[in-house]
Amino acid sequence: MNYEKTVPFQGDFNKAAEVVKNTLLPHGFQIINTYDNSIELEGTRSVMNKGADPLIGILWIHIQKTNSSLIIKAEFGGISKSAKFMTYIIIAGLLFNFVFLGIFFSKHNASMHKMIPLFATFIIVPIVIPFSFKFMKIRTAKSIDTLLSNMIALGN
Repeated sequence: MNYEKTVPFQGDFNKAAEVVKNTLLPHGFQIINTYDNSIELEGTRSVMNKGADPLIGILWIHIQKTNSSLIIKAEFGGISKSAKFMTYIIIAGLLFNFVFLGIFFSKHNASMHKMIPLFATFIIVPIVIPFSFKFMKIRTAKSIDTLLSNMIALGN
């Protein structure tokens, strides 16, 4: 579970559920289960990018009303999928550059130390990527918080 929050709520759950549906269904979410006091939706399993709506980073979300509170749980599967995708891209880029440039430099009798600046860019990327995915998680959590506050405001 990447996100879980409980907030006080005394309003109408059906109105709050409509806010969730109106917000998430246009983003490709599908309703898995819906009951009198809970709703569960599943995301599109797409890769999240920088310009996308942060809600795309949610793979699964469950909202439940208890006697006096609203519980929301979510998994950030889109962000995890993006992290794996970027890792594969970096590894493929390194291998391609190493093989292609290794062959090129060996055929032209150039020294291998000239390849070091070319690989320096790939050294920076693994350092920057974890920060960008942490930022994506923060953005997605803030989006869920906004969704939650809209549910509370319109459900009361």
